[in-house]
Amino acid sequence: MSIRYQRTLAGIDWAELAAVVARAGLGTPDPLHEQRAYANSALYVFAFDQTTLIGAARAISDGIYHAQLCDMVVLPEWQGQGIGRAMATQILDDLGGIKVLLTASFGKEGFYRKLGFRRHKTTLARNYGAWWYADPASDLPE
Repeated sequence: MSIRYQRTLAGIDWAELAAVVARAGLGTPDPLHEQRAYANSALYVFAFDQTTLIGAARAISDGIYHAQLCDMVVLPEWQGQGIGRAMATQILDDLGGIKVLLTASFGKEGFYRKLGFRRHKTTLARNYGAWWYADPASDLPE
């Protein structure tokens, strides 16, 4: 297995990235939205098997205090081979010691724990679908 990692946006096929996200079961994003999201991100990494895109990840950050690891995706047939770990490690190494948050897909929490992430007691979210909230009724206005 010879995976190539790319840290620039040059030559990325945004429709191909949207297809990777869809095949991984993480929604059906608009390719133009993917392009804009990555262009506005602080860091990103793409994984290729030769010329075929098989994974991607990005981080948004102020570069000093806070960052969020976002949109980590690896095609299902490539999962479990260290590709996600390699992409996350590249981004986390670049971020250094600043605080990093993420929202894990259901069932993937263990993967992120192995990277040093822990549950946070006070993290709240806004504008996510109801299925993301631990107890949607507890956040209703009083």
